[in-house]
Amino acid sequence: MSDENIQHVYIKTTGPSYDPDPPILKAGYKVIFEMKDWTDQVDIDFGSKSPFVSQIKDFSLNGASTTDFKKQYIIGDQADGHYPFNITPQGGSPKKHREDPTPPTIPPGDLEVTRDPPEEDQKGRK
Repeated sequence: MSDENIQHVYIKTTGPSYDPDPPILKAGYKVIFEMKDWTDQVDIDFGSKSPFVSQIKDFSLNGASTTDFKKQYIIGDQADGHYPFNITPQGGSPKKHREDPTPPTIPPGDLEVTRDPPEEDQKGRK
């Protein structure tokens, strides 16, 4: 699988970032979710629909773990459209006694899956 078919989704305290950006995917693409500069545990929730072959709709990442800080999934043939996802931090202890123990609110993310052929495939068609 070439690097062109890999989408990185970096989970940060400020929200997700994507490489490449924008995250426009096709069936068979690999999506790698990875904690970036953050040691908390978070839940990723796609709600009622999943773009992945495994049909997984929610999973956790742990930035303090050497094994659970990233996970990868493959976009399924059935996927088409937008797939928003929520990022929910799992508590964590405040660094200082007076800090608010409520986990921060993280902006949601979105993956777009398209079935349109690449531009170069369309050039030869009439």
